[in-house]
Parts: sequence; structure tokens; C-alpha cells
Amino acid sequence: MAGNKNYDNNQKMDRMGAFELRSNVAPNLMLTGTYVRTNADDYNTSKECRIDYKGTKLDDIGSFGAYARYINIAKYGDYSHDDEWNSLPSDTKGWIVGVKYVPYKNVEWETFYADQKRNIDTGDDHNATRHLFRTQIDFHF
Repeated sequence: MAGNKNYDNNQKMDRMGAFELRSNVAPNLMLTGTYVRTNADDYNTSKECRIDYKGTKLDDIGSFGAYARYINIAKYGDYSHDDEWNSLPSDTKGWIVGVKYVPYKNVEWETFYADQKRNIDTGDDHNATRHLFRTQIDFHF
């Protein structure tokens, strides 16, 4: 069961279903696809596709990974997802490419670039573009 904020007593949806498929398509390649549908009248489906190359291991200095993902997250078709630093808001379509690297034991550095259209379904700034370049260092204790 899922839901969204109830603005002016105008609830858009209260049920949803999701299907996710993940597979190793090659020794160092993981492919993930997700489809979500809610019972909202409009803007009720989301689609995501992600491909990951290798991956980091926090105890292996020098290990790295890279990924690319396509997102099409509808305003009322969104479900809880692995939001990368508020980079995947609802009502957004676009792509993200990123890399991860372990410079020291238990330290992971991640950088990504995203090109997105915001408010693809609704909103005052319909089809506004958004370009993100972010980097982050995580310390794991």
C-alpha cells in the first residue's frame, strides 16, 4: 500500500504495484529494470533502467565501478527509490552516469552527471531542464 500527500482533500492515489528485474548479463555487468503503476487517474507509471559495471569493495583500495541509468518518474507513479542525493525527484525524465572509486579502505568517492527534464507531466515550469554534476565522499565506519 502506498500513497502521496493529500492536497486540498484531492488524493491522487492510494495503491501501487511495482515490478523489478535484475540480472547479471555478463561477468561484470548488472542490468536492472523497474516498472511502477499506481491507481492515480493520470501520470501514474514510472520506468527506470540501470546498468552497472563492476562495483566497489570497501576493503579493496583502487576498486571502482561505473553506472548509467535512464529514469522516467511520473508525478503519481513514483515509489520509494534509491534517490541519489535528491537527484531523482518525481515528475522527472532523463539519465544519470556516474563512477565510484575506493581511494582508502572504507572510503568511497562517487561522482555523477545527470541531464533531466523536470515537471514532464505538470507544473508551472513544464519541461524545464536540469543539469547536475555532483560528487561525494562516504566514510564507512
